[in-house]
Amino acid sequence: ANLKRRRNHLRWVIFCYITDNNANKREVAFAKLDRPGLLPYNEDKKNRENISAVMTIMEAIRTYQMILRKVLQLMKYTHIVFDVDGTLLDSEDAVLLSFQKMLFTIQEKMYPLEELRFSLGIPGHDALARMKVEPLEDAFRIWGEYEKEFSYSIKPFKEIPSTLSQLKRNGIQMGVITSRTREEYAAVVPPFGLDHYFEHILCAEDSPGHKPDPAPMLRYMELSGAGKENVLYIGDSAYDCRCAHGAGVDFALALWGCRAPEGISPEYALEKPEDVLSL
Repeated sequence: ANLKRRRNHLRWVIFCYITDNNANKREVAFAKLDRPGLLPYNEDKKNRENISAVMTIMEAIRTYQMILRKVLQLMKYTHIVFDVDGTLLDSEDAVLLSFQKMLFTIQEKMYPLEELRFSLGIPGHDALARMKVEPLEDAFRIWGEYEKEFSYSIKPFKEIPSTLSQLKRNGIQMGVITSRTREEYAAVVPPFGLDHYFEHILCAEDSPGHKPDPAPMLRYMELSGAGKENVLYIGDSAYDCRCAHGAGVDFALALWGCRAPEGISPEYALEKPEDVLSL
């Protein structure tokens, strides 16, 4: 996709260059860019120089394409998929404190935060069902309202923006698999300017099953056309690991956000986000 965008940009530059002093040649020049050998020859010296420049730039594009293909062949992972909470964003305090406050409001019981940690990484409705909270939809709405109160504590982990930027420059296709709903996702990721890095975003309502079920990852591969051997999923929990392995995909554990790495069997354990650049 990056190659296509860059090639089209270069074609536009070439088009502007060759037609700058040859307005009457515009349609011909634009139509022939893919076949520079068929560009009209003119005895005018300036036009010959323009055509020569086009030929040189088109040859550079072909060389760039060849090099990029060889680089991609050496790369094992061409798709990297991220979890949100605990991987892209440090949101643990907001999630747990709002969950705790909602339970106190409805059940009038103050749970220790450690007892609520299970809710990290699974859909909110599943967490509520486990705590036997009713009515479910009202509780989910109240939880969302309370999370907004603690949203000041949510922030991207250090090095996440720069790592995503470098991966994009490297031609890696990136995606998101999260247990958040679309509404919840929209409230926390786009405000930090990260949304544009991801070509496929799968939220809780986008697949028939949820993590740890492999359904979200299988859906991602269906949408992206990626083979399982070319996908790496990065997350911070056992739920993420089981989702990846269930779909036959390699998993990298985000140690920067993981609180309980015991019992998780990743292919890679990453100390910091930029470590993914060396895989």
